[in-house]
Amino acid sequence: MYSVRLITPWEKDEILAELSRLRLFERKASLHGACVKLLTDDVSFKEEWEDNFRFMSEDVRPHAKVFAVSDGGDLEVLYEANSKTVIIKNCDYYGWVKSIALAAVADFFEEYHSEHRRYSVHGSALDREGEGVAIIGPPGTGKTTLTYGLLLDGAYSYVSDDWFFTRLLENGVLVYASEKNSYIRDDIGMVWKEYSSLLDSVKLDARSRGVADVGMLFGGG
Repeated sequence: MYSVRLITPWEKDEILAELSRLRLFERKASLHGACVKLLTDDVSFKEEWEDNFRFMSEDVRPHAKVFAVSDGGDLEVLYEANSKTVIIKNCDYYGWVKSIALAAVADFFEEYHSEHRRYSVHGSALDREGEGVAIIGPPGTGKTTLTYGLLLDGAYSYVSDDWFFTRLLENGVLVYASEKNSYIRDDIGMVWKEYSSLLDSVKLDARSRGVADVGMLFGGG
């Protein structure tokens, strides 16, 4: 795992000045309307980000920025809260990059929740014939495995398997997916054999995880 160290705006500026010499891929994503910009020197992170999140126009100013770079040292995660800037050094796991991006957006929404009444939840969400079902628990406790098992029942439909956003209404709650596709482990096909052939087309990374097209897995609806 990793720990997060809070830094000041001045420390952030000094670090970014050092990173300015690097040639970085830049990609913006829409996370429930918030614009998050990834800047990375890792082409695999760039490609997985493109597969994972919805596109955001380059004309939109970022609400949060995530730098994922390597300088040959140890894993380090730095966060400057005022500008919602995350600097991730020497990370070889895309799953942490995307989760940290989602956490930065959650922090952004926390500041504006009184106006927008929108909240983020680290968990999976399904639709069961018009009613929402949420599965919440610490990392590694089987949220995704249970979610995929429930989806074998035709009464359930996929919304999100890792993180979702909610909007409070006077007569209920709306739930929105955080990602356009699912970042899953290869062992889903071993637990639920029904998915094994579909997962053959998923490009896996060094952690045996990959971005799976949810339309392919569960249908376009």
